[in-house]
Formats: sequence, structure tokens, C-alpha cells
Amino acid sequence: VTTTLVLLTLFLATTVAAATSYPTGKRLRALVYRSDPCLAQIIDRETGGTWNPRIYNGFTYWHPGDPPRARSYGLPQAQPPEKMASAGADWRTNPFTQLAWMRSYTTARYGSACAALAFWLRHRWY
Repeated sequence: VTTTLVLLTLFLATTVAAATSYPTGKRLRALVYRSDPCLAQIIDRETGGTWNPRIYNGFTYWHPGDPPRARSYGLPQAQPPEKMASAGADWRTNPFTQLAWMRSYTTARYGSACAALAFWLRHRWY
């Protein structure tokens, strides 16, 4: 009975882990480049090419000379990071939630991800 219980527990733990694992790195990059290349180019620049949805980038400055502010987080490097909660409670770990928030943000602020990329290319932030 104990061996069966241990095996069942391991099976369930593996199944749950597999259900909540998301593509990252090269796999995620390829998916996003196929669906939204402008958004992908911003993420490449914002994450230094890591495509790590849990990445923090040190202190962020609004403009050169400004005092440091809260750190940026995730694929979109949202600041403050908590604003991504509007896209879902799993914003800290789910790259798709972060992408949904980023799409919404770039559309609301710039009209499209490509317009946001054009702004990024001019200013090195978006």
C-alpha cells in the first residue's frame, strides 16, 4: 500500500507540474515571433534575449538622472510589476498572462505593438 501511495503521489505531482509548465526561452520566443513579431522584438530587447518570464531588471530609471524606481519584471518588464495582475492572478509565472497584459498595454498606449516597437527604437523604452 505504501509503495502504491508513493507512486500515485509522484504521478500526480508530475502531472500537475506538467500542466503548469510553460514554454520559455527559445520555444516561447519562436511562438511569439510567429504570432506577433513586433511584440517579440520588444521582449528581446527588454529581457536581454533571455525570454525569462521571471526576470527582474535591477532598478529602473524613468529618465537619465532620475532616482531609481521599482524594478521592472517579466517579459514586458512591467513597472510596477503588480499591474500585470489585471491580466490574471498567475502573472508572476505565466508568460501567456504577461503577453496578454503586454498586448493590451501596447494597444492602449501606442495603438499597436508595432507602434510601441517604433517608440522603443527611438527612445530605448516603451
